[in-house]
Amino acid sequence: MECLKNANNTLFAEIGEMPKAKMNDYKAIGTAVRDAEVKFLSTGVAICEFSIAVDTGYWSKKEEKWVDRAAFLDVSIFNNAEKVGEAVVKGAPVLIFGELDQQTWDDKQSGQKRSKIGIKAFKVQVLDRAPRQDSGGSQERAPQQQRPQQSAPPSDPATASFYDDGPQDTPF
Repeated sequence: MECLKNANNTLFAEIGEMPKAKMNDYKAIGTAVRDAEVKFLSTGVAICEFSIAVDTGYWSKKEEKWVDRAAFLDVSIFNNAEKVGEAVVKGAPVLIFGELDQQTWDDKQSGQKRSKIGIKAFKVQVLDRAPRQDSGGSQERAPQQQRPQQSAPPSDPATASFYDDGPQDTPF
């Protein structure tokens, strides 16, 4: 083993080709902006989808004050999808553990490449329930999709490749 110095004059040991580093670890606390929806892929695998708003902001030198704003992110989870779908309701604060996932597609109308970044969650924890209430004051959940025998793959080109590749190579 040979000791070398890098550009910053720091010693390191050369041990051959290093594996490509992977650091795609995302954690967030946000508020569900819609009830979770459970769908089933043509393979019968359940996927739960919902969106969250994550508070963020910046210091405005011009206004000399903190400016609040929100980032809106789509969340997809395969692991315990049906349980997550029952637990996540609009307004509920949720803790998300996962990784960022970029989806790309060609816009059918303009022909341009489009993309969006969402969260492929490994774990979702509802921090405090906030059930939706109908006009009569009773708590009610929107009906969830039932597990089909055979269903067509998603028609949305923005998410089709994510769905097609997700369950086969996802370890959960």
